[in-house]
Amino acid sequence: MDFSVVCACNRWRTKTIDAVSVFLSWIPFLVMLWVVTALSFFFFDRQLGQQVFWGVTFAMALLFSINEVLIKRILTKWWGVRLRPYMAHPDKIVPVGRRHSDSSFPSSHVAGMMSGSTVLVFYHPSLWPLLLLATALVGFSRLHNGMHYLSDLLAGAVLGMMYGALGIYLSTLII
Repeated sequence: MDFSVVCACNRWRTKTIDAVSVFLSWIPFLVMLWVVTALSFFFFDRQLGQQVFWGVTFAMALLFSINEVLIKRILTKWWGVRLRPYMAHPDKIVPVGRRHSDSSFPSSHVAGMMSGSTVLVFYHPSLWPLLLLATALVGFSRLHNGMHYLSDLLAGAVLGMMYGALGIYLSTLII
């Protein structure tokens, strides 16, 4: 099922879908999205802005430390790298956008979206539909681009919720 989902999403090839998908996967965009979001809440939300800011900041620090350093740089030395779909199936999957070559497991893009979303929804529950849609679009882009399997996205989502929850907890320790 993992592979068939990637194939189905990768077949939706138009210039517009490809361009939007590449943009949604562009790391500088995602970093700026969360920096601007966290700072906006910090400066404009007098009631919960500090909690949101520190929660998102801690969640993103955990994301980088655990996903990128611990899992993808250290632990893959013991358990190996999961090849990205476009690398494992070059005859069936056409890569779109930047061709990442590190382990596809777990999806850091989805983990990042989910960690920030977890913090925001905790403090502002009415934002959940918008944040769910944004996270789903980033997830679709990773499948469409041939960078991840569905299980990579699900693992990223679970890890992201954990980073977000821990970010919320850590923010309560300093505020």
